Amino acid sequence: MTDETQTVRLKDLRNLGKQGGVTARLDDGTDLFLKPDYAIKKANGYVDGRLREVEFHLSYKSIYNQIRTIKKAGQLVARKVRSPSGPELRLTGKGYKPNNHSF
Repeated sequence: MTDETQTVRLKDLRNLGKQGGVTARLDDGTDLFLKPDYAIKKANGYVDGRLREVEFHLSYKSIYNQIRTIKKAGQLVARKVRSPSGPELRLTGKGYKPNNHSF
């Protein structure tokens, strides 16, 4: 099988987060930064009555179905595609090579 047919798993998201410089865009257009154990969403919010930038830590499991694309250093690593079994997040074959994909 080629890398283009491989589906992104939670383990892949963690590995990408360890590499650093990886962002994910959700279906609603929100950008997230991937870290080893979670994704970070930055937003403006009020803290002690003052408007500040706050970070939300989101688990990969909670956002996985919402991810539209993943980029690393401006290069598209994965994108959501239609398949007979429904939408899937698939690797593009560029920017990331999974270590232990078993099918």
